[in-house]
Amino acid sequence: MSNPTVPEHVRRRGLMLASISTFLAWALEYYDFLIYFSLIPYISELFFPKSNPLAALLYTLLVFAVGYFARPLGAIFFGHLGDKYGRRNALLGDAITMAVATIAIALLPTYSQIGIWAPTLLTIFRFIQGFGYGGEAGGGVVWALEFASPRWRGLVNGVLNSSMLVATLLATGLLLLVRAYYPIDTVGWRILFLSGAVVVIIGLIIRFAAPESILWERKKEEGRIVKVPLATAIRRYWFSLILVILINPGPNLRVLRRLRLRNNIHKITIKLHARAPEGIR
Repeated sequence: MSNPTVPEHVRRRGLMLASISTFLAWALEYYDFLIYFSLIPYISELFFPKSNPLAALLYTLLVFAVGYFARPLGAIFFGHLGDKYGRRNALLGDAITMAVATIAIALLPTYSQIGIWAPTLLTIFRFIQGFGYGGEAGGGVVWALEFASPRWRGLVNGVLNSSMLVATLLATGLLLLVRAYYPIDTVGWRILFLSGAVVVIIGLIIRFAAPESILWERKKEEGRIVKVPLATAIRRYWFSLILVILINPGPNLRVLRRLRLRNNIHKITIKLHARAPEGIR
């Protein structure tokens, strides 16, 4: 995608900044998965009535699922903005959305403080967070790859996807560190969520300094920006869209299987057994 009107150092700078900011934003996504699942026993007790631990567990998992339902909506919304008004502008919006939602979750009062409003607000901010993730998932990699030459796009995409490994190390290390110095059920869980917000804020600052996509700028100059990008994508690339939709759940389910869900459910089951009356154990 060499463009004689764009100096090589400008293209390389755009590629570097876009890749780093997207890497950090994706790392937050995986970090959030790991932290949320690791904290399931605590979240269920902090944000739901303790009188029914099983229901609290199920509601905690349902709140996690809400973020997934929001993702397609975020992808459509921010994807439309990215195609119409620029990749960078749309990605600034979804990064701010993710940062605000993550900070809000970390600062939420618990059920013992505000009652039913605690799980209600947690659900709302998880939805907003998932909405932002939906825009980041595809938009970030598109922005970065539009700076890369065709021969390097596979490598750049692979590096961006390695953010999952970095997020795993970060989540594991911070969880062990915070647990060693702070009670998880009081201030520790807040520190863990705020740490994720710091990651995306750093990426957001880098994103402010990055340029707009070279390919998008070229399309704008040539008058090739379509009015309804989603309709164009469905009409021209419907088969590719179906393939991507069918392929994508595989890696995600593999990640979720490795997240400690089984261990956390086992912990809740032990608590339920311990609290049950003698006659029904």
